[in-house]
Amino acid sequence: VLLCLCITTTLSAQENKRVQDFKKRILSDPGVLTLKFSDERQSPSLIVYNNQKALYPRQMAGSILSQYLALRQGIDAVELSNQSFLPNNIEVLEFQQKFKGIIVEYGTFKAMLVNGNIHLFNGAWYDIPSAVSAKPALTLNAALHKAKEKVNARTYATDFFQKEIDKTLDPKVKDALYKEMQDASPKGELVFVKDFTREGAAQIKLAWKFDIYATEPMSRSWVYVDAQTGKILL
Repeated sequence: VLLCLCITTTLSAQENKRVQDFKKRILSDPGVLTLKFSDERQSPSLIVYNNQKALYPRQMAGSILSQYLALRQGIDAVELSNQSFLPNNIEVLEFQQKFKGIIVEYGTFKAMLVNGNIHLFNGAWYDIPSAVSAKPALTLNAALHKAKEKVNARTYATDFFQKEIDKTLDPKVKDALYKEMQDASPKGELVFVKDFTREGAAQIKLAWKFDIYATEPMSRSWVYVDAQTGKILL
């Protein structure tokens, strides 16, 4: 019991230090007016500027975010993934988090700009330990089997299209059905995602992500399978 208490206390101290480091780094910027943190992720969720004290142009958004989040070279990245324009000279830039070159699901930060200058950042950043592996132990096919067990459908879209292909003799119809089957086929993508089966602080896992279409019963499911253990994460 004493050993468990010591380990828990040490982990808690490490988490508190990370939070304090984040706050110290961000609040050292005199232009920051408001800073909010996510208890679940132990990382910043909202940064608002006082634009009377600091004006940061849009081209600095990525570098500022990288500095605040203390990105580790060759490990962390934030990449511009989308931008949109709104009335009243408002622009929104969206940045995608990556860890060891792999997308972190739901790890996105948005920068809202007014008249070309950054007004605020908000979003989600997952602070992933560098020791977390980006190499799966589970093969794609094994993970797909686990995902289908979770969906537990009687018939999948690929089965439906294959039956239709087998029934028709028209080559053009066969080609069209084959393309439909390919589109409906779950491809499998490696991502990092939090374990949604656990409460409290987010635990990030390497996972196989599948988009699974079923016809009996009719459904579409996003399923995440732990790429190391085969556990269903969502």
